[in-house]
Parts: sequence; C-alpha cells; structure tokens
Amino acid sequence: MMKVAQMMFHDLWNHRLTQGRAQAKAATAQIDKLQKQIDGLLDRIADMSVVSAMSAMEKRIEKLEREKLALQERASEIARSEDQLQQNT
Repeated sequence: MMKVAQMMFHDLWNHRLTQGRAQAKAATAQIDKLQKQIDGLLDRIADMSVVSAMSAMEKRIEKLEREKLALQERASEIARSEDQLQQNT
C-alpha cells in the first residue's frame, strides 16, 4: 500500500513540474510578445510629431512594461517553485 502511495505522489509531483515548466514557457512567450509591442510603439513614437499622440503611446508602453514585469515575476516564482520541488525529490 505504501509503495502505491509513493508512486501516486511521484506521478503527481512530476505532473506539477511539467505544469510549472509549461507556465514558465507561456510566460516567456508572452514577455517576448510584450517586448515586441513595446519596441513597435517606441518606433512609432520616434516618427510622431503630435505631442498628445506621443503621450498616449508612452502611457501604453508603461502599461506593457508593468505587464511584462508581472510576467517576469511570475516566471521567477515558477522557477523557484520548480527548484524547491526538485530539491525535495
């Protein structure tokens, strides 16, 4: 009975590790997507001459940067959790 419980726990553990890796990969892909959006907006600002439009773009960039930072923090949390899980195996 104990052996079965250990096997189930091990399977659950591996599933959690796989989920964490998938979440980290998704977060990294989203970070890359946000960075491309930011770069595109910065390019557009460089070509603008209307101050109000530039201000709107700057606000959008700030929002994207906050989203990117939140995703980076989430990816770091996932990596830390994965490290802890691996240390406990």
